[in-house]
Amino acid sequence: MRFAPPSEGLLSNENVVWARKQGIGFWIPFFGIFLVIGGCLLIVFSFSFVDVVAGAAAIVPVLVGLFFLAKATINALKTKFFLTNQRIIQTKGTKIVKEMPLERFGDQPLEQYIEIKVGYMENDEPRYVVKINDPVTAETIVECRGLDKSSVEAFEKIGKETRCLYCHQKNSVLNARCSYCSATL
Repeated sequence: MRFAPPSEGLLSNENVVWARKQGIGFWIPFFGIFLVIGGCLLIVFSFSFVDVVAGAAAIVPVLVGLFFLAKATINALKTKFFLTNQRIIQTKGTKIVKEMPLERFGDQPLEQYIEIKVGYMENDEPRYVVKINDPVTAETIVECRGLDKSSVEAFEKIGKETRCLYCHQKNSVLNARCSYCSATL
């Protein structure tokens, strides 16, 4: 299924509360630097101290490593996470890879399924790691790194309710409109 809000993929009465690209993290640049420096040294050493055939053979694994590194970078940059008032979604490009309806949490406390910790500090501000597990399968649905406080607060709202001022219907705090009377919450 395609998911490209606001034009495609949203269910009726569904709105996006939070969205974020995955980013490339630490390991991709680390291995990129390692591959470029190590690969260049391997090629130069092979050409200089062994022979031309060994030097040419050393180029192949370096090129293969660069191909897989480029593929991992593209996949990471195409991955997005969405929190809507009805589900959590992971996409690659516009294709849904994983999704979990928020109703799966039911009345269970979210603290059992969400792990929030400080990953590192950036400009004297904490950057968080948020990991959410599926209550049914215990599979990790979302693992985001480098989140700011407002992103963490969006996830902490899952399962919390508010009452509509007009009809007094219980609604998720994530809803923009009342599920019964459609009033703005």
